[in-house]
Amino acid sequence: MHDAWADGILLDMTAYERDDKSIWRVLREADELFAKRGAVYDTLHRLDRRLREENIPYALIGGMALISHGYERLTKDVDVLLTPEGLVAFAEKCVGRGYVPAFAGARKTFRDTTNNIRIEIITAGEYPGDGRPKPVAFPDPAQASIERDGIRVIRLEELIELKLASGLSAAHRL
Repeated sequence: MHDAWADGILLDMTAYERDDKSIWRVLREADELFAKRGAVYDTLHRLDRRLREENIPYALIGGMALISHGYERLTKDVDVLLTPEGLVAFAEKCVGRGYVPAFAGARKTFRDTTNNIRIEIITAGEYPGDGRPKPVAFPDPAQASIERDGIRVIRLEELIELKLASGLSAAHRL
């Protein structure tokens, strides 16, 4: 693993391309992310507006949810929790209108066409980590989220529970 420390924050360099300018690019992206601006935040805010316009309940999960709850970490995508019906509605109402599948045949991974930021959708009822059944499943976003800075975010308790459960059968997630 290639790590760097910047202002007391561990930066995991494995998510970034290796070149002579990588650390400087990572530091610029970290600065933007922690200041709540830049391409990832722009994508998040545009997605929030669109999901609200289409009445699709959602909750922010993953790295952006961790940041929302005060844990500074880098991320290059937006992960959202939808119901299975919400995923169908997103595909019908949003794909082709600012969002495209990330690759041929993708059903739950999209790209924002403005910033080319990846959007990963997880659906309620799925199991965290490797997807194998376990005592914890992704909850209904309408029931497990709160509003933080104008964005629907999974509650911290559920986020912690899901993160711990993902490591039960997927050791690489610990």
